[in-house]
Amino acid sequence: MIGDLLKSEIEDRFEKIKTSSPLYLNAVDGTLTAKQIHQYLANIRYLVSHTPIHLKRALLLSRQREQAALAEFFAAKIEEEVGHDAWAEDDMKNLSRRSAEKDLPAELVDPMRQLVEYIGQVIERDPLLYLAYILFSEYFTVIAGPQWLALLERNCGIPASSMSVVGKHSELDKEHTREDIDVIDRLMSPGVKPDQAVEVLNRAFGFYESFAARVGSLS
Repeated sequence: MIGDLLKSEIEDRFEKIKTSSPLYLNAVDGTLTAKQIHQYLANIRYLVSHTPIHLKRALLLSRQREQAALAEFFAAKIEEEVGHDAWAEDDMKNLSRRSAEKDLPAELVDPMRQLVEYIGQVIERDPLLYLAYILFSEYFTVIAGPQWLALLERNCGIPASSMSVVGKHSELDKEHTREDIDVIDRLMSPGVKPDQAVEVLNRAFGFYESFAARVGSLS
């Protein structure tokens, strides 16, 4: 089934990220800085602020295309995802208060902008394909988030409580992941080829990895 295929792809990509991503490796060796974390949070805030926007567009298109079950999923999802950008905003404020560094950066980097634009393009192409991105964002957070937060706290002195946008999503998305896979197998599998779903996953990962490399290389 496509759900299990995508789940395995996400697990494989995470294993590669652990040996290649500057953002992850800086957490491993304890060199991730307040500047890098603040930049990371600013971009995650931008990403999650667009989630309700994307879901509303996907809901509208699925209704127009008479995809009733898909529309029902998106409608429920909107209620779950509103306001999560405030978590990142609070984290940025907490980090600024804790940090001795001044003028922490909050620049939106190109790969994150490109990722958000790409998600919009996927939705316009076919709202069913958006499910592949949703699984990527939620399951990747579930498997990567706790490990990364533990590294930040142990090696970089950044408490998990200051990264609530990651920690809260790591918990919430455990249940969401199970729902995502079920919806993908019920709704996507009949009309979408597996390679189409994998393409969305790979493109999303590509943008994310470029974003992580940019932030992890910030001096």
